[in-house]
Amino acid sequence: MAGTNIISTAFNNLRKRSHHIIDDEATTLQLININGLIAHVCFIFLFLVVDLPWLALVNVISVVAWAISIILTILHRYRESILLIALEISSHAAIATIELGIAAGFHLYLWPAVLLMCVIPARNNVASYVCLGMILFPLLLLNLFAPFEKSEYLSLYTPLFVFNLILASIPFIIIAAIVRLIYLHNVANMKQQAETDELTGLMNRRRGMEYLKSCAADSQPVCIALADIDHFKQINDRFGHQIGDNVLISLSKILKQRIKSPAASCRWGGEEFLFIFPTTELEQAAKLLHELCLEIPEMVKVQGVDRSITCSFGLIQIIENEPIHHAIARVDTFLYQAKDSGRFQVKSQEIHV
Repeated sequence: MAGTNIISTAFNNLRKRSHHIIDDEATTLQLININGLIAHVCFIFLFLVVDLPWLALVNVISVVAWAISIILTILHRYRESILLIALEISSHAAIATIELGIAAGFHLYLWPAVLLMCVIPARNNVASYVCLGMILFPLLLLNLFAPFEKSEYLSLYTPLFVFNLILASIPFIIIAAIVRLIYLHNVANMKQQAETDELTGLMNRRRGMEYLKSCAADSQPVCIALADIDHFKQINDRFGHQIGDNVLISLSKILKQRIKSPAASCRWGGEEFLFIFPTTELEQAAKLLHELCLEIPEMVKVQGVDRSITCSFGLIQIIENEPIHHAIARVDTFLYQAKDSGRFQVKSQEIHV
């Protein structure tokens, strides 16, 4: 009953956190623990079938070790759990291989274990290397010094080797897949970090420029706008930079709601934001920005700020074959016109909204 409760608890925790399998240490460890426990339960029956009861008893001890590892993981004692996993895998492979010979194939489990020790985090470099060494050294020593065959077990080698080859291949394939997923996950994270402004979660300037160039290359009407938070320096000076950051974050949330794909908003620098409106005529973009300009003071509310937050906007439509840097300079001119004209307004190349 206690063993059933342990497995049930582990499965429940695993199910709740399964979407974090790539970067959640507990989820990864619990997945390994459950697979290891089930595998050694199978070994118990295998050794009983081939009439090797003392090796079945060894696997009873292994099942207990995996159950303890599950408990350690539930208790967030991850380093101890990983060390116990490495010790059990290497000990079991060594005992079975020395007793039965390499031809039985129990040393094969050390290969996925090597890959496993490179995947699971140990939160400590020393612990990681210790775990890896606990697998690599037995693997090397068994291949060099363990007997290949023993005459009393000749009739068992073919079924045992086939069984172990299949059973060892499954975790190897699974772990290799996890390694691939970790790689893709890390690449996606790095790409997101390289393209996203850390504070606001909007596109950063580099990604905004890339997107603007791709939109302008499509020979479709593209409008761009620059926005600047009015009197932002006064907000920082009066209320502090943390409050200033909160203003940027609050405004960015509104921009994410109002500027929908394929349009995009990016943090251009400081308190400036660039808006990109592909396949959009100037009048459409001006209407949207005028509405946004009026909404911002009503929707951007930051605790500790006792004044309305407003923005000024400059807006243009990119001329066909116009260099991007020239378009940016033009829209910047209209932004400054909006600020010089009293702020809290939209200035455009053709219309004053």
